[in-house]
Parts: sequence; C-alpha cells; structure tokens
Amino acid sequence: MPTLEAGKYVIVNVSRSTLIALTDSTVGADVQSADAPVDLQSASDTQKWQVVLKSNKHYTFQSVGTINYASVDSSGASVGDSVVGSASACEFIIAEGKTSGQYNISTTDGKLFWNLDNGDAGTNVTLNTNGNDRASFWTFTRVK
Repeated sequence: MPTLEAGKYVIVNVSRSTLIALTDSTVGADVQSADAPVDLQSASDTQKWQVVLKSNKHYTFQSVGTINYASVDSSGASVGDSVVGSASACEFIIAEGKTSGQYNISTTDGKLFWNLDNGDAGTNVTLNTNGNDRASFWTFTRVK
C-alpha cells in the first residue's frame, strides 16, 4: 500500500464529508468535525494538520492553528474515547483502504480507528473497532 507523504493537510471524513479541527488550544480539548469550506485551500489553520511520517512508519498529527497534537491515552485507549489535543505527540498508523485515496487512522496496535459518529459540526472524533465502517475512512487534501 502506498504511504501517505508527510505534509500539511485538511482531513475529511469519507462518510460525513466534514473535516476535522482542533479549535481550542486547551490540552485535552476534543478534536471535532467542522463544516468543510467549498475550497479546502481556504480552510482555517485550526482545520489544517501537519502530518509527520516517523522512521517507524507511524504518523503524528499537529494542528497548525493550536500547535497541539492529536492524541489518545496511549496506555489504555478504548472504544468511545475521544481524540484530543495534547502538548505531546502521539503516534498513529495511517493505512490506505480498498478505495484509493481513502485511509484509516488507527492506534499503533491497529485495533482502534478514528471514527465520526455523525456529520454534525462539533461531533467528537472517537475511537471505534470497526475499521471497515465508512465513518472510519478519511481523505487527505494537501494545503498551503
């Protein structure tokens, strides 16, 4: 499977057509869905993510707007936990699905996937075990 290149992206949920944002710089603030602008290049900095590929093939996600990282409890993440902002980087796996350009984002053990329960703006990104659910797939659009 192709590896997603490091870079600055807007991340959009395949099922919900909403992007994800970290609008609050408070540590522990939820990563949430937001309505996608017609032109993704015009997304705000809190809707953009610096995606870094580590040497171990894991990725980190840093909010361009808040400078915090997307994170989960690495010692005991469980189904339903929210993805939150943290001052410390947390690593994830990005894997392309059967459809080209659509990716799962999972914990490093590959068991829990980022998911968006509904398409309403302000919905928390949570962890789910069903990596085949369309709400667990994401597209990455490179932005400036």
